[in-house]
Amino acid sequence: MTTQCDARLKGHARAAVEHGASEEELAEATCITAALRAGGGIVHGMKALGAVQRTTST
Repeated sequence: MTTQCDARLKGHARAAVEHGASEEELAEATCITAALRAGGGIVHGMKALGAVQRTTST
């Protein structure tokens, strides 16, 4: 999910269901993925803000 590759997503989703994953578990994986992707955005956003602050304060 985090790499947003449709081909792999379909294959892994099917495999998860074949191995007993429920819709609820797939939904939970979706929420975890969203949190992971958001975490990267927050970290890089903070780095960008820090870079701007260093540039304007010198």
